[in-house]
Amino acid sequence: MLLGGDASVGAARLSGPTGLVAAPAVAHVAREAPARTAPGATPAASSAIAPVVPPPTVASPTTEAPVPPSTPPAARGTVSRVTVTTEDGPHEVVVYRPAVSDSPTLPVVYFLHGVPGSAQDVFGAGLAQALDDAFIHAAPPFVLASPDGNGIHHEDTEWADAVDGSDQIETRLLDAVIPAVEGTNPRDRAHRAIAGFSMGGYGAINLAERHTDVFSQVVSIAGYFHVNDPGGMFGTDPSTIDANSPDRRIMALTDTRILLTDGQDDQEPVVRGEASRFDTVLRAAGIEHRTVLAPGVHDFAFLTSQFPPMIDFLEQGWR
Repeated sequence: MLLGGDASVGAARLSGPTGLVAAPAVAHVAREAPARTAPGATPAASSAIAPVVPPPTVASPTTEAPVPPSTPPAARGTVSRVTVTTEDGPHEVVVYRPAVSDSPTLPVVYFLHGVPGSAQDVFGAGLAQALDDAFIHAAPPFVLASPDGNGIHHEDTEWADAVDGSDQIETRLLDAVIPAVEGTNPRDRAHRAIAGFSMGGYGAINLAERHTDVFSQVVSIAGYFHVNDPGGMFGTDPSTIDANSPDRRIMALTDTRILLTDGQDDQEPVVRGEASRFDTVLRAAGIEHRTVLAPGVHDFAFLTSQFPPMIDFLEQGWR
């Protein structure tokens, strides 16, 4: 896989219901969120996303002690693994915790991986380092949890519940992962967000629409916004397909902060042009959002380059 690369997002425009406003080019340290709009287009025919080589395995958990919540983070956060067990067996959740005490007001972000993928992917791409850098420089800290979204009976789960009752990935996230991560300090909607890359970008938007009482912010990195179901999670039931089609249920996002981001040269047929198309759909409905089209293709180097704008966007919602 590729890691690192230039994190500059280049010249861009900000998008919202009133149209596009020109914005200057910025380096990733400024983390201004840009956007570009393109005419709406019919989604490409459903097909599986080509494999993206997973990043290296996440390092073993560190043991740094937290500091009092009144003290800004002055140390690196910790990365650890949590195991949740459901009817289909154990599943890993990799969790980054900043060097502050946990509390119900310390926000949590749930980051969903792509396919093929694992809970470790986003940390192999350098997210813990990006979070440390932001928090040590006085950005408001938050927890980030990356759960396993793989199934037993479906290779491509779409972060959903299978209509045949087998792989229940959506239910696993809501009923097992969130309680395991938040423990004795459950968060309210205002202190919880969801994000994802590729298939996880679709899953993040879909679950944000389906559970507006759970998540107040959503970030989709190189995602898509129509049903693409090569694994057959939704079967052929029209009502199930409709209920998992983000572009058909956009009004559910009227009270949710939204960031869409994609590479200008994304080569995946399922993803290519989707951020621009969904941007157009949201603007037509008058739904506030931000869109970023940045240099890059559909790989982990692009994912890494989008950590700064993602972190900045989420922090703005929690200031």
